[in-house]
Amino acid sequence: MKSCNYEKLQPKFEIIEWQYALNETYINLEELGTIDDYESEQHYLKEKKWYSKQIKKANRIIDSNLNQSKMFAVINSTVWLGVTNNTVKHINRVK
Repeated sequence: MKSCNYEKLQPKFEIIEWQYALNETYINLEELGTIDDYESEQHYLKEKKWYSKQIKKANRIIDSNLNQSKMFAVINSTVWLGVTNNTVKHINRVK
């Protein structure tokens, strides 16, 4: 098995601008609806339980001034995004 090519790639890593980002799911309790919106009470209770679990995992709450509701942000994963000037130039050339 070949060794890692880190030594060869290190100069390229140094020119990358790294940004930390979150992949989040946004939960709005109004989306749950009422029991009448479901085919059965069991289905409604299952969905309600899922929403409750998600809200407990929420890392932040976003208040909406438009409709007086709250959104709950749940982190799915964290990622590091790397961008170089070369990447941006390449993207600008694509038409």
